[in-house]
Amino acid sequence: LSWYETAANQGDARAMFETGRMYYDGIGTDKDLIEGYKWFDLAVENLEDYNPLREDAIIARVEVSNAMSARDLETARQRVTNWQPNSRR
Repeated sequence: LSWYETAANQGDARAMFETGRMYYDGIGTDKDLIEGYKWFDLAVENLEDYNPLREDAIIARVEVSNAMSARDLETARQRVTNWQPNSRR
């Protein structure tokens, strides 16, 4: 998770998807639907339309949003809005 999240925070769209999957499934961390949604949504925004992973991210975003309360979904959307990539070092 650490490696994917570092790459995701630098703007890597595939890493965004993988980070979302790990939070959603609780792989290497506690399950966190808010963080899962955030990373799936950012992956959708950053993957090219022709990339098949983008469709997977859209489906995953819907699945996680269906499992969330309205309050948690609003929190997740706010995190997406506030997210800024870190510069690569």
